[in-house]
Amino acid sequence: MARSGGTSPRRPGRASHRPPTDAAGLPDGPVRTSTGTVELVRSRDDPDGVTVVVNGVPSSHLDLADPTRLDFEYMQQMAVVVDRVAEPGASLRVLHLGAAGCTFARYVHATRPGSHQLAVELDATLAELVRGWFDLPRSPPCASGRGRTHRARTPARRERGRRRAGRLRG
Repeated sequence: MARSGGTSPRRPGRASHRPPTDAAGLPDGPVRTSTGTVELVRSRDDPDGVTVVVNGVPSSHLDLADPTRLDFEYMQQMAVVVDRVAEPGASLRVLHLGAAGCTFARYVHATRPGSHQLAVELDATLAELVRGWFDLPRSPPCASGRGRTHRARTPARRERGRRRAGRLRG
């Protein structure tokens, strides 16, 4: 969990319009899921922060009050890429493979309103628990299953498949 310069990047004025999740309602200790366990780890030094630990591995970190705060370095890097591929605030079509706490989906929802998102999580129970615990927005819908299956259903993939099929027939 790398933090740039010892602090999390904060983007003033870009926070979600949704009220923060109440940390008091989150479970203590491991909770069984379809593929193992999930645990929500909180720190006294960071009352709004929650680290989602899946099967003993820290998988994502959420700031319950600020969805633009990304503590994991890989998520910060993904945010840089997303922020460079389109104009600030422009909506995008995003497919999240491995949703865990939906941290990045929350980031996209807060920084790019109107984006169409689909979060795919292999563990159906985890997806259901996370949606309830963190009061996630309706977008992205959380689907369970294998990422490859859902990736094949995206509009760009279907169109590429049609073009490829047309070349093969001709």
